[in-house]
Amino acid sequence: MLQYPVYVRSISNLSDARYCAGMGVELLGFCFDETNGISISEFEAIKGWLSGVKIVAEFYTSNLDFIKRTIENIKPDFVHISVENTNWEDEISVPIIFDFNIDNKIPIFPKLGSLVVLSCSNDGQNIYDNHLLIKELVFDNQYKLFFGYGITAENIKTHISTYKAFGIALKGGSEIAPGLKSFDELADILEAIEV
Repeated sequence: MLQYPVYVRSISNLSDARYCAGMGVELLGFCFDETNGISISEFEAIKGWLSGVKIVAEFYTSNLDFIKRTIENIKPDFVHISVENTNWEDEISVPIIFDFNIDNKIPIFPKLGSLVVLSCSNDGQNIYDNHLLIKELVFDNQYKLFFGYGITAENIKTHISTYKAFGIALKGGSEIAPGLKSFDELADILEAIEV
């Protein structure tokens, strides 16, 4: 069991999905973009091996019709879209997790109480330079923030407490070969927050 909610994004293989589910990760994200996402059939093959997790359909496209069709087909628990698309809140039939890339400094905020993943293009090289912006985004816990960059086993608890994060967001990786995967970095972080 993990101390905080964990969302692992960009899962593309069964090894990541089963490992994360076995470690108690709450949310598993799969990218369904038209150009670089996984297919619905690939997803269904992975999903058949999973139980006890919530599925997040991730989209980085601006094609709302494609997103709605995919949601109808796979019936995820959540949808992950860019914070730029807050105007889609009434168009999407499942709860939304918004991606807020701190590098863009976009002055667009979703409704208070929304789930937000805080991401960063350079994976947190300037994390402390962004401290005030992060604090502003959290608004004293008026957003449920998944801290999603610069996380290590050594700093995870500090980030959770400093930024009043609801949980953490990590990324899946590629397999070395089908069924062969190193989980060292992911395992270190998850083991650091095991109860």
